[in-house]
Amino acid sequence: MEKGKISRLALIGAAVSGIFASLCCTGPVILALLGITGAGIFSKFVSMRPFFIAVTLILLSSAFYLTYGKREVRCEDGTCRVEGTRKWNRIILYIAAFALLLLILFPYLNFTIKSSAQVQQAGEVREVVIPVHGMTCTGCESSVEMAIKKVPGVIEVRGDYQKSEVFIRFDSRKADVDDFKKAVKNAGYRSP
Repeated sequence: MEKGKISRLALIGAAVSGIFASLCCTGPVILALLGITGAGIFSKFVSMRPFFIAVTLILLSSAFYLTYGKREVRCEDGTCRVEGTRKWNRIILYIAAFALLLLILFPYLNFTIKSSAQVQQAGEVREVVIPVHGMTCTGCESSVEMAIKKVPGVIEVRGDYQKSEVFIRFDSRKADVDDFKKAVKNAGYRSP
């Protein structure tokens, strides 16, 4: 098989495993943005994340080696020439490497979304912290926050996956804790 084809296969394999490595965190965000519930199902991929990251890095480094490693010398008709990689192959390799790095780092990026709702002083504003099980990264936080913000009367929401909880400030005349627990459940997470 030709070296360029092997390099492309390694790059495609790295991309697929990179997507699976970040699926536990990107999946909930993508589904939440699309308005689809049940995003918590992606938390099942958390235990497989180190494996997929390792496969991604091995395949990506293989693609770099095949692109920049030892050059092939061809002497078919008596003239010898060194086979190099094409400029576009190198550009695509760097773009893919950058995208895969972002996917791997996705759980560590902060996607806090500020609420545009204004606090009404005349309303009955309450604050509550509810436990949320199944959050494993900031992507999960964002998914839960977006689900809770859809509940009428929500003023502020801050998720914290490390503490497995969500802080909510809301107008108690428009919503109650059960509404938030239902929103968390619809997002695919658990709140006792």
